[in-house]
This record gives sequence, C-alpha cells and structure tokens, in this order.
Amino acid sequence: MDIDESSNPVHQPRLPYPDGWFAIAFSDELPRGKVIRRKFMGEELVAYRTRSGAVQVVDAHCPHLGAHLGFGGSVDGENIVCPFHHFAYDLTGRCVRTGDGSTPPRASLKPWVSCEVNGFISVWRHAGGSAPTWQVPTLPVDEFPPPTRRAFTLVDHPQDVFENTVDLAHFAPIHGFQNAMIANPLQADGPHLGIPVTFERAFPLLVVLGQVCAVVACLLVGCVVGGV
Repeated sequence: MDIDESSNPVHQPRLPYPDGWFAIAFSDELPRGKVIRRKFMGEELVAYRTRSGAVQVVDAHCPHLGAHLGFGGSVDGENIVCPFHHFAYDLTGRCVRTGDGSTPPRASLKPWVSCEVNGFISVWRHAGGSAPTWQVPTLPVDEFPPPTRRAFTLVDHPQDVFENTVDLAHFAPIHGFQNAMIANPLQADGPHLGIPVTFERAFPLLVVLGQVCAVVACLLVGCVVGGV
C-alpha cells in the first residue's frame, strides 16, 4: 500500500487506502487548455483538458528529465507539453513530439484511468493495479436546483465518513435533526451501499410563510387592479 509517509502523524491515514474512484477536481476547475496540480495518496498528478474537451490525468513529472508538468506545462491541441524541453505527450501518454524536432524518444507518461461524471473529475485507484470493476453512476439532476459546494481539508478515512452517515446519535447535537431513525435495512448492490434515514428539523416557517403570503397578496391585488 502506498501509505503517505509524511513526518506529521496527523496527516497519516489510519487505515490503508481503499480501492475505487476518487474525485480530485470539479469540472469547472478545468476549462479547455488548462493544467492543474493535485496531490493524491502520496502521488503528484496533473489533470488537463484538451482543446476538444477531453480530460486526462497523468503523473506530474515528465519521464524525460523529471520536470513538473504542473509548473509551466501547457496544452497544445490534444497534447500536454513539458515546459523544460517541450516534449509533447498525447492522451495515451506517448511522446509524439520534441521541442527541437528530433525523433521522439520512447518516453511514456503514465496516464491514470479517469472519468468525468456529475460535475466531478475522478481517478481510479486499486492497490493491485486492477482495472475498474464498476463505474461512477450518473445521478439525476433535472429535478434538483443547481448544486452548491464548500471545500475544506478533512484528515480522515473514507470509512469514517460513511460510518458517520448511520451514526444517528450525533444527528441532534451536531445537526439539529430530531427523531432520526433508520427507515429500512442497509441495501448493498455491489460497490453501492444505501440506507434510508428519516429525521425532523424545526424551521421558522411561520415567518417565512407570512412573508410569502404577503408577497402573494400584493401580487393578487396588483393583478386585480390591473384587470380593472
């Protein structure tokens, strides 16, 4: 397992990294022609979007002499170009061009299996190097308002995050949810787990409803007056 060997024990994972898909960026962080840097499980990666819109995630360092593609690297058409000697690599990681016009070497830039779903760019990671055994499902968004997001650093393990969702005892003191209960047993379908939970939360609806009623009343009066 490629455990982070940081000298700060606070930043070391308490359990081995799990296998699966991991989101590394939001889609809108990566417009066409941009290269961004990411640290991922002890590795340094870069993600880029080609001029046609394709997304690729690769090792951050050029296999030629190790220059970091995230510092001065650029996108030229469908290729990522190293800032040091202008070696260009296609989406498969193959070197297709050199800066001085010489024959491209057999240098290969390691690509990561990635996908872009639900507004996220994710990479596949497996301890044994196995290919993906499942895909990130596309979530229906037509009936929901545009999502909002807030980014922060969480030094934790994915298992703790999942276990937290069924820790009903913390719903009231932390989130203000009352009468939380599990509606149905845990449902497991391959890599997908689901458990329906019901809860209640009090909101100042009387104030909100009063304001809404006042606005509606004004609109109705305006319609009646306009009609007359």
